[in-house]
Amino acid sequence: MQVIQHKRLISAAAVSAIMLLLFGYDPCKPVMAADIAAFGDSITEGVGSDTGGYPPKLQDLLNNMVNEGHLVDNHGKAGEATAWGNGRIHSVLESKPYQYILILEGTNDIFFGISLESTQYYLETMINKARNLYNVTPLISNLTPDTRPTTPANRKRIESTYNPMIAQIAEKLDVPLIDLHSAVVQDWNALSDDQLHPNDKGYQIIAETWFDPLQALIQEAEDQNRDGGCFIKTIFP
Repeated sequence: MQVIQHKRLISAAAVSAIMLLLFGYDPCKPVMAADIAAFGDSITEGVGSDTGGYPPKLQDLLNNMVNEGHLVDNHGKAGEATAWGNGRIHSVLESKPYQYILILEGTNDIFFGISLESTQYYLETMINKARNLYNVTPLISNLTPDTRPTTPANRKRIESTYNPMIAQIAEKLDVPLIDLHSAVVQDWNALSDDQLHPNDKGYQIIAETWFDPLQALIQEAEDQNRDGGCFIKTIFP
């Protein structure tokens, strides 16, 4: 037994190198790139931006500061309420094998007479669909400000109704909660030109706020793949 231990024929690194040479891939190399779906309404679509809103800015952050190859696809649809998003999410998640979906939706629901309880139901259903039907990791954000003086807008009471409800969803379903509201509210007049949609300065802050928890999830997945998911390292420590 001692002789066998001392005469180990090949190491994990050597096996990995041989497979890379023979088959063109390294089974122990971590998955470096992620496909990410940015999902929501006009604030995801990028209304108010000259450069496509937050998705391209987030993609640049990931590729410049984490690893290259990440894609953040923009699946925002202006004017959408959660009821329609709950139906649309299927076609988005069936369009390619995403690893993550960023959900930012609900600010339009009041204009369609959708109750707060219904908004909660639709958001929870979207999260469960992503996880259970498509094996996609969801992240959810609370709502950014709407400070327009119009009557339906000021009835939203985002800070006291929608955002606490979204926080409850995140806790209940164990989903990362992204606090976009706090990130922009103090300077909202400078970060929005119409009091509803961010401008490019605002979208940059939104991208940066999504970035931290998302890159942590990507890094965690890479670490698991590197340390625990490579069968060669298990066989040849």
